[in-house]
Amino acid sequence: MHTSPRRLKLIAALAAALFFLGSNVALACLCDQFSPTAAARNAATVFTGVVRGRVAPPEVVRSGVRIVTRSEERVEFNVETVYKGDAPSRWSVSVNATDCGYVFSDGERYTVFVTADGNTNLCMGNVRGAIDPATYGVQAITTYPSQPIDLDRSTDRLALAAILAIALGTVLAIVTVRLRRSRSA
Repeated sequence: MHTSPRRLKLIAALAAALFFLGSNVALACLCDQFSPTAAARNAATVFTGVVRGRVAPPEVVRSGVRIVTRSEERVEFNVETVYKGDAPSRWSVSVNATDCGYVFSDGERYTVFVTADGNTNLCMGNVRGAIDPATYGVQAITTYPSQPIDLDRSTDRLALAAILAIALGTVLAIVTVRLRRSRSA
């Protein structure tokens, strides 16, 4: 079977296009594989905390037009344990929402590896859950008390209000029963 040079060129061009198209998608985010100790060494701050939610992205005004940046989001954490660096008990870090962004789920616990400028991404070595500090070559340097109720969240405010209403109702019922018993005696 004889293949024309034109057909060979077309097949080669198609193969090259598929290779480059496929590699662009597959190589959107390439991360170096770090050992746990290298991930901790490369980060300025390492902490374990629970995701509180998102902070609205910053708005930029150019020529009188408001532009909302969507490529970055700030994720807020209730910090529980700091292993390296300095993190307050409530802290937000920047996450690039494109290529190498890391997806944090609200209410979940993560160990987060943060750069000196307060950023993290898929390549930093973030871990869902707490870590064994010895595996990472770190130790707890700050531990904050747990924050079971967060009054900045409306669901927690409603839960606290419901608990207080039940407690108040119980106290009123006990007082009412005792008053009735003392009057009848």
